[in-house]
Amino acid sequence: MIKLRIFPLENDIEFNEDYINILEIEDKKMFAQFIYSLNRLINYNEESEEIILLEGNKRLSISKDVMLIHDLFNVDVNESKILKALHLDIENQYRQEYSEVNLLEKFSDVIQNINDIVASYDFEFEYKREITIKELLKTINFKFDSNYYDNPFDNIMCIFDLVSTFKLYKLIVVVNAKCYFKEEELVEIYKAAKYRNINLLIIEPIVDINLKYLENKLSIDNDYDEFILKM
Repeated sequence: MIKLRIFPLENDIEFNEDYINILEIEDKKMFAQFIYSLNRLINYNEESEEIILLEGNKRLSISKDVMLIHDLFNVDVNESKILKALHLDIENQYRQEYSEVNLLEKFSDVIQNINDIVASYDFEFEYKREITIKELLKTINFKFDSNYYDNPFDNIMCIFDLVSTFKLYKLIVVVNAKCYFKEEELVEIYKAAKYRNINLLIIEPIVDINLKYLENKLSIDNDYDEFILKM
């Protein structure tokens, strides 16, 4: 079981396939500080005793295992970790299907033309004698068409598919998700996360005593009292 431990909260956030976790923090300063700290842990590879991610008794790396989404209009489907996983998967499948590693053999005419051109120079040259699929994909800037994913609902569904397909993160954290979606859309998002076995945490800056379908809430009010609401 994946568990998120946040100091100074008394209750851990435990992730279970039966529900989606919602963290509500009413105090704006506390809300902003938590997002700031989580963002630093992810982007600067820092460690902290204030936010700890556990799988069983094993401590996980937040920078490697947590994806933070705070702007659903501008989700980067081509971030480094995603593209590396995509390129590696293509390379592995290409090797299995075609058993070819050195792609320069396919460009022998091009290489010969280049050699003919540089033969007129009074210089000596050298170049790589082989190129891998991974290097080729990087050279031609092979990536997802980001223009295709242009709205919050499609963006988050795409991220779910990518994380599930390539096993990229242990936890996805989305900030202010309820500002973007109607209730029926949220339910579809929750179902999609469950179907793909994705651990999802929604963080909101307001306490709402009403529970939506599949929600499990940890709410912290302005007096820093904690309340757990379950279906």
